[in-house]
Amino acid sequence: MFKKLFEAVNPWNYIEEWLLEVGRDIVLSSQYICVITGMIGLILYLFGCNKGKTVASISPVIYVIIRILGSVLLGI
Repeated sequence: MFKKLFEAVNPWNYIEEWLLEVGRDIVLSSQYICVITGMIGLILYLFGCNKGKTVASISPVIYVIIRILGSVLLGI
């Protein structure tokens, strides 16, 4: 009886659920974030900013890393 009561009011359960939900949202929206960032970097590179070249080329790599970590840690 007390075990169920303590599990129901345990704040760590709510924190864990919230962190998992935030992690899933980040992993699922990472594609759009990386595409937008890559396009901005590509536009900056076309207008002469050399730093835009590295942003545009590293954006797909960051997306793949986020997806791998998301599938391993969250099972998405």
